[in-house]
Amino acid sequence: MRLLQDFIGSAFPEDLPSVTLARDQFHFVETIFETVPRDDNDAARRLRVTLDHLANAAGLASSPYFDPMGNYTLKPACPAG
Repeated sequence: MRLLQDFIGSAFPEDLPSVTLARDQFHFVETIFETVPRDDNDAARRLRVTLDHLANAAGLASSPYFDPMGNYTLKPACPAG
């Protein structure tokens, strides 16, 4: 729910899709940056598989942070830099 609260800032927590986490551990894929990402969008694209796994654990089919073209859509309140 916290991931979606960032994405849908005006939503009530009870309206967001979620599941109760019932396992002690969750194993996610490893993402290795072999070069420094050019920007936040590039870093997010490289992390997409991991973000999708987090979304799956929350009961979603995929991360809501990407548009159909694969671009990262979340705009941080205070961007890095």
